[in-house]
Amino acid sequence: MLKSQFFSSTSRAAGPSSSLVALDYLLFEARFLCDSRRARGVRYRLGDVLAVIVVGVLCGNDDAEAISQWAGHERDWLMEHVPGLDGRIPSQDTILRTLALIRVDVFSELLRRWTQKFFGPNALEAGHIAIDGKTKRSATKRNTSGSSVHAIAAVMTSARIVLAECAVDTKANEITAAPDLLRALELRGALVSGDAMYTQTALAEQIVQAGGDYFLQVKRNQPTLQQEMTAVFLDAFDAQKHPEPIADRPGIKVHFDDVEKGHGRLEQRITVVASMEKKRMECAGRWKALAALVLVFRWRVDLATSNVSFEPALFITSRRMDAKTANDVARAHWGIETYHHILDVSYGEDASRVANENAAHNLGMVRRLVQNLLSEVEPRRSVPYKRRECSHDPEFRLRVLDRRPQ
Repeated sequence: MLKSQFFSSTSRAAGPSSSLVALDYLLFEARFLCDSRRARGVRYRLGDVLAVIVVGVLCGNDDAEAISQWAGHERDWLMEHVPGLDGRIPSQDTILRTLALIRVDVFSELLRRWTQKFFGPNALEAGHIAIDGKTKRSATKRNTSGSSVHAIAAVMTSARIVLAECAVDTKANEITAAPDLLRALELRGALVSGDAMYTQTALAEQIVQAGGDYFLQVKRNQPTLQQEMTAVFLDAFDAQKHPEPIADRPGIKVHFDDVEKGHGRLEQRITVVASMEKKRMECAGRWKALAALVLVFRWRVDLATSNVSFEPALFITSRRMDAKTANDVARAHWGIETYHHILDVSYGEDASRVANENAAHNLGMVRRLVQNLLSEVEPRRSVPYKRRECSHDPEFRLRVLDRRPQ
């Protein structure tokens, strides 16, 4: 995936044995990171410091100072499981320098391989993959005018596992970074969803040519498509043409979600799927393998004020699906915001003030790696609970890290 010069020329044929736990495999992979430091004066191998960072974040420490302080208290445990430290504990500055030194694209590739190893080859293929960008608001680029750090990630929605991530200079550059991100994944059989920013004809074609399907939101950035889709759904619900209640009919599938109560409001979704088999749209030919148009209509009542709001959302997809499936896909994609909320609240990502851009991106990928590890351990427990348990209980910590290759 990455050019060979990014890694050491040491042979990788032997590899780690299948019995190695997740931390051991990380140490093995990190041996092949290109180390640009001068040999004289080097006290720690990159992989050893990286292991301290990963376990430190796992145990609830969200910045370099906290990681170093935690490592000092857990010296005996670290010497047993990361013997390359040789009795020493990396300082806050060493941790930050290490994060700044590792190239973001190389570390992203390491994370991709690690995910494939421990969540199985199928973790990077099939299923529903959501692509979404995130801004680390408090982390700023030292070498620019102080703009925030951005990244784009591919997330497997069923388990909320980050499959791959890449850094971008600005939010606008997420469009140009998305093709490279998807090229790192096996898309055969997968359904890829994205917000309106990713609704680009070239990206849709790339997904289909790779053997996948797209499910992309349509907003004002595609004005002609938005107008034509709106006309299709207005015609579908024209009371004079169709006086009967809203229901399935040829070319139209409808699903009424259950009314839900929560967060001080009532909410219901009505999802409509219009097959393209008999639809005539001028711009339809621009979208590779376009199979259906989707409307998700969200109706909300604020229980405190009794205010009623309606919010329509439009999607295009290359996969034939019923309205219930379309509703589930849209909800799963929007659910990625919950994942971002976990990173911000449970890992303090939005509050992180790491100034170096490389360090900020790499620390963000460590958080995602840790979240991947925690996602399948006691899923009913909260992330803060599991991180505290990792910090206080070495046996629980080993249980999390003792994930076997698939």
